[in-house]
Amino acid sequence: MFSPIQQKILDALGKKKLKMSELAELVYKDSEVKPLSPRSAVRSALEYINYKCEINKLNWKIVSEGDMGCKGKFIQRKKI
Repeated sequence: MFSPIQQKILDALGKKKLKMSELAELVYKDSEVKPLSPRSAVRSALEYINYKCEINKLNWKIVSEGDMGCKGKFIQRKKI
């Protein structure tokens, strides 16, 4: 259901709380080709993951304390 990069984000996030910069670093640390703005790429992927969760009626989503951008505090997976 999720693309390889989305799955990599979900695996890196697991059940932890991470900052956007930490998550972007974990996701792209082994990549040979990185996006110009890894945090922006991760943020977009997180929004799409939440969209897929809503459409497929999954009982969890990705939430953040603060906004989903670089000023957000922490990002985590949460049951709804």
